[in-house]
Amino acid sequence: MLIQTTTVFVTLLLPLIYGLDVNPTVLNSKSGAICSSVQQHKGKGHIKVHGHNLPQDVKVPTFVFHYPDLLNFTNVPRVESYYKEYPDNLPKDLFSGDKFNIVPEERSDFNDAKVFNGYVDSTRDAEFIVPQTGIYCVYIGKVDDAKATIPVVFKNSYGNLDYPSYLIYSQLKYVIIAAIGLFVYLFNYILRFKVGEDFKNLDSISVISKAVIFLVLTPYILVYIYYWFSLFLRNNFINSSQDSMLVSLASFVSEFLVQAYGAYTHGLLLLFSMGYGVIYYHNGNSHHYRLFPRKTFGKVVAFLVVYLVVLYAYFLLINHPSEQYPYLSGFGNLGSLDESSSSWSSVLASLVGLFSLILFILTMYNYFQTKKTIAKFPPSANDPDSTQRVVDAFRKSILIFMVLPIVVGIIGGVIGAVNMVRGLVDTIPDQPPNRLDDYESVLNFIALESTFGSLVQPVLVSQWIYFFTAVVAIFFIWIKDNNGLIIDRNVNDPIEYADVSQFDVSDSE
Repeated sequence: MLIQTTTVFVTLLLPLIYGLDVNPTVLNSKSGAICSSVQQHKGKGHIKVHGHNLPQDVKVPTFVFHYPDLLNFTNVPRVESYYKEYPDNLPKDLFSGDKFNIVPEERSDFNDAKVFNGYVDSTRDAEFIVPQTGIYCVYIGKVDDAKATIPVVFKNSYGNLDYPSYLIYSQLKYVIIAAIGLFVYLFNYILRFKVGEDFKNLDSISVISKAVIFLVLTPYILVYIYYWFSLFLRNNFINSSQDSMLVSLASFVSEFLVQAYGAYTHGLLLLFSMGYGVIYYHNGNSHHYRLFPRKTFGKVVAFLVVYLVVLYAYFLLINHPSEQYPYLSGFGNLGSLDESSSSWSSVLASLVGLFSLILFILTMYNYFQTKKTIAKFPPSANDPDSTQRVVDAFRKSILIFMVLPIVVGIIGGVIGAVNMVRGLVDTIPDQPPNRLDDYESVLNFIALESTFGSLVQPVLVSQWIYFFTAVVAIFFIWIKDNNGLIIDRNVNDPIEYADVSQFDVSDSE
């Protein structure tokens, strides 16, 4: 009991220690620069720099600008250098009194209205309405008080979420509505045409039909409702400079549940490829079925449990502020992109990929084995075409589960890549002479912004399309004709009491 209690305690505590390590946009005596993407629409996107935590009579120079405009200034350091050199090694001529001394390029069309150049103090905040969507940076002058903090709020026109999360959030409500509508339709279909109003004939529905509705759609709806709710809280109540433990915990759990659901559905697919719900079941009575080997079922469950543990540990390790890009916010979890990530992160990332590959290989191998086994089954006396119909349905299902996601993913990736290239071509500035490092820094930011703005959405949409296409296809293949194994609990079937080993299926049978 003590071991179990300790295990549960550690499981709940670890996210509080590691998994909630977010990166609020707050500047101080050691951190003088922060950048984030801001989406502008109808003048609602803005940046607010708060000075209320500063000592009285202390004015801190503040400079807010669209990062690609860095090339329009001759004396403003790129953000990598500014963050590294702050506060003691910055150029002396960079400040003039209570503000930055900005020197424009001679050939630039720079406009003062595109930046904020002033100061903040204990009675004065700086608010800047961004002129356009893009990545904006906030630089501050030296802060002598080690306890003083300057919160910086990057407010998008839609709320507080970073843009990748908002893309998910904005689509989820339609995905959830579609999933609920599909659940209601399928459930209503089996009640009207297969079960009847008294619910007494639910056993007449095939295992696959019930699995799609209750084991796939139901948890899908619950997981994504919870995911949407956690995003709703972050978008409406937690700004970029705040850190809420409860909301961070909810976000961590929701992100993990989404990935865990993916692993769970892959496990269901593996069981299906092994014949579960088609020619095997774990208990009950039936005219035509064989008991699924308990050892095999236990191995599959154990494999999935280990997979989920590895996935959970991986999420804990990567869910931290980026050490390589500490000055960058608003692009999700960049900590996983650090080149200096711990060796454990690399090991766990490799294990997650290995588990996914093993699941794919096992699914394909068992599919071909089960397909041959089904073909050997004698047809039902009441339905001579039953065996061939199940073989055809089994073959079509695997094509949908294994081939369709690849096709849809490639299409989504190509569309996203084309959009990204177009966005880069339209936004790449001319290279100024003798400023290669600054130019590369600007290009990196533009590429990052274009990637998230152009590539993420088509990939997300392709995932939703695949899921609903697969469920609808399974409906026509299995549910509509009620194909697959039917469990009848009211039949005294001697198979249930027979020696299970005599029904083991092998290639030599």
